Amino acid sequence: ADTFAPDFNVEDIAYEIPIPSPEKIICVGVNYPDRNEEYKDGQAAPSNPSLFIRFPRSFVGHGASLVRPPESPQLDYEGEIVIVIGKG
Repeated sequence: ADTFAPDFNVEDIAYEIPIPSPEKIICVGVNYPDRNEEYKDGQAAPSNPSLFIRFPRSFVGHGASLVRPPESPQLDYEGEIVIVIGKG
């Protein structure tokens, strides 16, 4: 099999958000059946999905700095899955 050496260094790549100027970002929260096992707060799982919006400035690319607003005492982390609906 042919092998090729990369023509760039991984350290030189700047990872940006996939869509720099999205028209809308609509999110669904608490959208999995094991929510209560994770949170352990005694609350019932919601009967309807929790919808909320995000703004493009709230996203950063991989390895970019995060800015914590002064109103927030901490930052939380979680995995995200994205679906892009649109025309190319």
